[in-house]
Amino acid sequence: MTTDVATERNFDQVYPRSMRDRFWGCVKRSLTDVFNAPPDAAEKYRRKVEDAPVKKQMLVYHEEPLKVAADLIGVEISEEHLRIYRELVGSDEPTPPGFPDKP
Repeated sequence: MTTDVATERNFDQVYPRSMRDRFWGCVKRSLTDVFNAPPDAAEKYRRKVEDAPVKKQMLVYHEEPLKVAADLIGVEISEEHLRIYRELVGSDEPTPPGFPDKP
């Protein structure tokens, strides 16, 4: 039986590399397409996150990529940012939780 609850033991199964790659791709696209900022901060922060203990990594992957991008450049998310982000991720609905163990 598979589980969607992330623990230190099953982190790579719940958050496989492909999912983490998509997450960081979305952070980069949020920086460039939503905030008109260079994507360099995302790659630098990703390296820092991947060197952190699994518990700290899980905290990052619980965030929306848009929020991570905004935090990286010190910007508050506006309604216009949300509208652009929703177009980017292909949703007209409010941004849903993005990862499996997030209620």
